[in-house]
Amino acid sequence: MPAISVLLEDEHLATVNTRDYDVVLVSIHGATTDDEFATLDMSGGTYPESGESTHLNWIDSLELQPGQRIEVRLQEEGDTSPQGKTFEELFPGEPLVEKPVDFGATEAIFSELRGKPPRRAQYTFRLLVSSGTAFAGKTSLTDHAFGFSLVWNSYHPQRTSCSLYTCTIDELVSRAPLRHFVREYIQAPSCVSLEVDVEPVAQVGQL
Repeated sequence: MPAISVLLEDEHLATVNTRDYDVVLVSIHGATTDDEFATLDMSGGTYPESGESTHLNWIDSLELQPGQRIEVRLQEEGDTSPQGKTFEELFPGEPLVEKPVDFGATEAIFSELRGKPPRRAQYTFRLLVSSGTAFAGKTSLTDHAFGFSLVWNSYHPQRTSCSLYTCTIDELVSRAPLRHFVREYIQAPSCVSLEVDVEPVAQVGQL
């Protein structure tokens, strides 16, 4: 089964062999109003139709800096390292509480987001896929957030989805489809390189 490795500026962070899991996800997320520039996560687990699920984290909300390069390698083999951690292992003593969605509270969150001043104007991207796909571009001045994801699942073990996308607050509120810069399937062996940078917040004044 394929293995997925994540490197930051050529430094190995984690490798996960997919043979033991139903889903493995690498994600990067950033929003113009967040204190953090962007964060990197790697997680996955087993999620049977009946019985207990197991969710593990290999990279948990690692804060990224502008201009750093993230590389995700989809390899034909590889050993898991380091071992993943459960929520209880990451946050000992903290209760895991699953609350029902409060849509009133969700609307309040979106209202609060609209009132926050932006800490950066636009995200810029340079993405290269070993398949030949290349993208260089940036979010618009009205976009609120971006995301990158690489998702493997056991239903289609020979392919892995890779996407880079953006959205506005209005699109989040209306649950509109994400707007993709890049969206494709890759197979092992493959490599995806992404560099995320920032336009200065002063650019907002050009609206």
